[in-house]
Amino acid sequence: IRDTNMHIVKNQQLANRKIRYANRFEKMKKALNSTLDLGCEE
Repeated sequence: IRDTNMHIVKNQQLANRKIRYANRFEKMKKALNSTLDLGCEE
């Protein structure tokens, strides 16, 4: 049972990391698109 629980916890942690990364990436993408829409080049 302990091994199964550890496996579940590791999968949850991995999923949480992927979600956090995706959320950060989406924010960066929105910021970049906003900058490009405003015509800023730097």
